[in-house]
Amino acid sequence: MKILSLAIALFVLSVPSLSQNSIRDGLRVNGLALGATYSATVKAFGKPLRDVTSRRIDECIGSRTRTLTYPGLKVELVEGERNAFTVFGFEVASAKWNVSGIRIGETSARIEKLFGTTGRMVDKDKNGPIWFYEMTDESPGSTNLFPCRKVDQGQYRF
Repeated sequence: MKILSLAIALFVLSVPSLSQNSIRDGLRVNGLALGATYSATVKAFGKPLRDVTSRRIDECIGSRTRTLTYPGLKVELVEGERNAFTVFGFEVASAKWNVSGIRIGETSARIEKLFGTTGRMVDKDKNGPIWFYEMTDESPGSTNLFPCRKVDQGQYRF
């Protein structure tokens, strides 16, 4: 079974990139941004295959979480005031989902063109480089990109 593994984990706002206008206001999955409400998520993506609300408070964020599962997409929401849930993270594993202009299978050159290299760290893995776009005060979110396969010398598909 092929594992398509572009995991986009976004935890507050966006990837740091000073010169990249495509993600200045944060990454979006098929137009849906972090901070969107539960109802906006269901309106944008439809009824999820699975909808699980934790019974316990997550000690890292101090609140309950809700996970919506769609084919090739996991959306994580956090409980706020008046039991309202808002999006704080995405995990994308299908080319069906457009993440601020990229999809599963994009080349590393295309991703660099859109997201830049500012704030990016590269970690070696047996399957290729894992790119970590780190959090900053101006853009307190993070994004992790995992390669699917090598396509050429130094080039990967994510």
